[in-house]
Amino acid sequence: MLNQQLEQSLAEIKQQEENTDGKGTSRHNRENFLTNILDKFQSIKLMDKVLFTRYLALLIRSGVPLSRSLGILKKQFNQPNFQKVIASLKKQIEEGQELSVSLKKYPRIFSDIYVNLVATGEVSGNLEQVLEELAVQLKKDYDLVKKVKGAMIYPAVVLTVMTAIMAVMMITVIPKMNKLFLELELELPLITRIVVGASLFLKQYFIFLIIAIVILAPTIRFIKRQLVVKKISHQLILYLPIIGKLNRQVNLARFTHTLSVLLKSGLPIIKALEVTARALGNYKYQQALLAAAKEVRTGVNLEDSLKKYPRLFPAVVTQLAEVGQETGAMDEILEKMAEFFENEVDSVVKNLSTIIEPILMIIIAIGVGIVAAAVLLPVYTIIDKLE
Repeated sequence: MLNQQLEQSLAEIKQQEENTDGKGTSRHNRENFLTNILDKFQSIKLMDKVLFTRYLALLIRSGVPLSRSLGILKKQFNQPNFQKVIASLKKQIEEGQELSVSLKKYPRIFSDIYVNLVATGEVSGNLEQVLEELAVQLKKDYDLVKKVKGAMIYPAVVLTVMTAIMAVMMITVIPKMNKLFLELELELPLITRIVVGASLFLKQYFIFLIIAIVILAPTIRFIKRQLVVKKISHQLILYLPIIGKLNRQVNLARFTHTLSVLLKSGLPIIKALEVTARALGNYKYQQALLAAAKEVRTGVNLEDSLKKYPRLFPAVVTQLAEVGQETGAMDEILEKMAEFFENEVDSVVKNLSTIIEPILMIIIAIGVGIVAAAVLLPVYTIIDKLE
């Protein structure tokens, strides 16, 4: 079945190459400057990288040359930017370049872990096996990100809808009510005056607020990338009641699985720690692993280095790391730990959804209550006067 699929793919590629023979250069010349600029801002989906890696491993294991494998894969993805990257990789391979060296030219697509693992596979001669392990790791990263994002979608949607409804009321309904109150010369309660003032401000400066948000969004992203801000914010995240635990579990799952894959591929532990550090999302974890790598270089055991960070690495991690070093099965033990922490992430995400729902209900109730009180209190005053 596999051979039939490969033969069919090869036949399609051959037919397409015959149809486009001699047109590659002219097609490249027809690409305009604006398209090239826009392509730089396109991102490659993580799932596309998973499929690319898995299919490449399958093709290489089936005996298809690397260059031809990349030619086949180029036709499997619809994203123009990714097609161009794969075509560039194919061209560099045909010119005698190693795959790892070619991948390194695209750091936004292929991480340090990806490049280092491919380089290790090339040296050891088991590139297809390394690629299969990479595909598994990328899939686990994809699942982790999907779980965390999935837990945040519901509250984000609810808050967005609530904000939109409140904005509409503040811009359209409240000003009309205020006009009525002014005509009746009512003495408004404090809460009504606050809501009316906010409403008039929002209505008058709505466009400017939108412009400010548009400007602030990239500014905030830029500020978050600054080292000082990253140090403080990442430290604070770890101390938050629920988000902190989720952040720790995600980083521990990624740490144990990534280090396991790197060690299994034959990468030295010091290099593996340095590469793993760059794969973690929290700055404190990154610095802890880089410090551990330096200490391991001087002869200190890994578990002794990790014990200095009890808030980042619980006792189970350091104890099992010690067992792994004693038995020589560090990669297997790390993989078992990765499964444990991934299950912990599932548990925290489920609890997060359960906790967020009542919090959202409280926030919505407070918002509705404030607006309702602001409107109804003057109405009761009117009723009293009529009586």
